[in-house]
Amino acid sequence: DRYLVQPVRKMATFFWTIIDTKIIDGALNGLATLSTYFGFQTVKTQTGNLQTYAFVFVAGVVAILLFIWF
Repeated sequence: DRYLVQPVRKMATFFWTIIDTKIIDGALNGLATLSTYFGFQTVKTQTGNLQTYAFVFVAGVVAILLFIWF
């Protein structure tokens, strides 16, 4: 028990408390928060104004053509 079970138990507790809850869960929760933030920012650009959509489309095409040209 002292030489096998206790070291394995301590190692498992370390991996659970530090690696799993802080690093893995923290990274996934951070990605979820980031995704939610960008989702809310994207919703603000959805105005329903056709002229705005056409302007952004044309500006994007011009930017791509300038990128290819230079």
